[in-house]
Amino acid sequence: VRGRNLLFAAVRYSPGYYRLWQEIAERPMLASLAQGPAGPRIAFVRIPPVAEVATRVQESACAADQWWVGVDPNAGATMQDIARQVCASEPDAWIVPVTAGDQMSSVLPQALGHAIVAAGDAEIVYWDHDDLVAGNRTSPWLKPDWDDLLFLAHDYLSGSCAFRAASLARLASVDQLAINEQGLSALSILMAGRTASGEAPPPLHLPLVLSHRVRGNGDFVLANRQAALDKFWPEHVQLQQVASHAGAVEAMFPSPVVWPKVSIIIPTRDRVDLLRM
Repeated sequence: VRGRNLLFAAVRYSPGYYRLWQEIAERPMLASLAQGPAGPRIAFVRIPPVAEVATRVQESACAADQWWVGVDPNAGATMQDIARQVCASEPDAWIVPVTAGDQMSSVLPQALGHAIVAAGDAEIVYWDHDDLVAGNRTSPWLKPDWDDLLFLAHDYLSGSCAFRAASLARLASVDQLAINEQGLSALSILMAGRTASGEAPPPLHLPLVLSHRVRGNGDFVLANRQAALDKFWPEHVQLQQVASHAGAVEAMFPSPVVWPKVSIIIPTRDRVDLLRM
């Protein structure tokens, strides 16, 4: 995954290569998914709730009659409110937050349907995404399978994932999460924290580029992310910038009060005299 991302990072200087990859590799994969059965019922939530968001998603829904969209959060509504509203109509639905200007692949329902078969009890399914610049797709990010430490350093859920509506609706006892980018980031940390504490299975990775994000959406704000981690992550984590890499962040855990005892075994191949030197 790291090698392919390094390759695609170089692709931004040669956009033609990425377009070629879309034609040769991606298009056949998506076409085969499009021929499959319809996926689960999906509720798209606009982040923030403006009329222009997810236009392409709604048009695809009306044309294909496969997607259940049209969740317009009322003023003051929270993520949990939307989840309860969705579950009241469709208990097995999934919620996909869509940030203003972002686009979703037209085969997302079918791809999500395939993933859910393998997801078991997973509460989150996430996928790869790229950027939209002047209407063109660029800078794809091929994500790894789930890893708590990588997620702590970089939120790769928000804007390109689906939450099981029933699981989100059960979170009524926690802080009410606003329907905006900060609330979405906090929701990702809250749901991922359930995995870290053993309350839920790990999120499932769907290795397809299904979200096309407006550059700047989901920009990292260290203070906001730290506040959400302090509130929702099961153990204390301190985020800090990596001085040698601009924009890079690492997660630091506190040192234990009592360090464990460690035995060091040195193989000497019957040369005990080496230990006396």
